[in-house]
Amino acid sequence: MDHDTVTAFVEDAIEDLEQRNALEEVEYLRMMLECDGPDVDGAVSSLVKYGAVTVAWVERLAAINKESAGFFDEELAELREGLSGA
Repeated sequence: MDHDTVTAFVEDAIEDLEQRNALEEVEYLRMMLECDGPDVDGAVSSLVKYGAVTVAWVERLAAINKESAGFFDEELAELREGLSGA
């Protein structure tokens, strides 16, 4: 799994959430990124919560998940649910 791809996914989610004024989530995700590494689960949950899920987000995580042998199956399922609920 390419750590930079996962990090970029979370950083881009942070940027998207920041534009939606999801300041608590942005602060938390930045702290996690700095201290523990990228929090894909938190990024996905926040994208769903703020109605920010798009086909592009799903396709991007699906590509990451494929590269990581299904490591993000649960997050991908949540993201897809968020898309169908949007």
